[in-house]
Amino acid sequence: MIRRRECNGGGNKVGGSIDRTAGALKQIGLSHTQFTILIGSRARRTQNSTSDIDVVRIGHLKPAKIGSRFRNQPISYTDYDIDTFLDLYERGSLFLYHIFKEGKLLEGSAEAWQWLKDHFRVRTDFKEDISRNRRFLQWLLKGTKYNGAVVPYLAHACRALKNLAIFSLAQNREYVFDKRAALRKAFPQLSDDVIALLVDASNRFERLSSPGLSRRFVDYDKIGRLNRQLALAVKPRRLHDR
Repeated sequence: MIRRRECNGGGNKVGGSIDRTAGALKQIGLSHTQFTILIGSRARRTQNSTSDIDVVRIGHLKPAKIGSRFRNQPISYTDYDIDTFLDLYERGSLFLYHIFKEGKLLEGSAEAWQWLKDHFRVRTDFKEDISRNRRFLQWLLKGTKYNGAVVPYLAHACRALKNLAIFSLAQNREYVFDKRAALRKAFPQLSDDVIALLVDASNRFERLSSPGLSRRFVDYDKIGRLNRQLALAVKPRRLHDR
């Protein structure tokens, strides 16, 4: 089982708005509810044999109740305490939009979840997120940071490029959360074998498995071609992307 703990509180609070949301839930008697949500390829029903199970837990850390046929599949958790969730909710988090749009509620009050979905408004300005991920990729492409660490290099490149793709599409009011589909739509110059290499490396790295690198992972000619495609992909293309 894999646990990815992304948020446990902290950050700048939008205090009044959070109080209003919490107050509204309290008014309908649902202020202490907890949620478990299935997201990702399993929620979209686009999984393959290597897909793990992505689960978001809000307000608790209990193991997800997954059907017996998935018992031996790795589970990747993203955890939010209530304060952090409400903070992200009031900020119009794109990740929360992803959860509301594609997620499947496994545990928790369906009434409270529906209320939150109905009243959520995703933010519309992602320029800062676009710029941050682009700067990181530009830094990553300088030099030969992949020497001796090919899988971590590709995994970090994949994550930043996926984020850049998703935020760039969202800036244009296009919401695509499948990583392969987002990469293809945002960066048509990326070849299918480059996308496959990035995603495969990311999956290996996230699962903390022994790399067991095949020849294609240490083919530095291929890494060079990949880097040239990435360099084209991270160039600003529109004024609002800068």
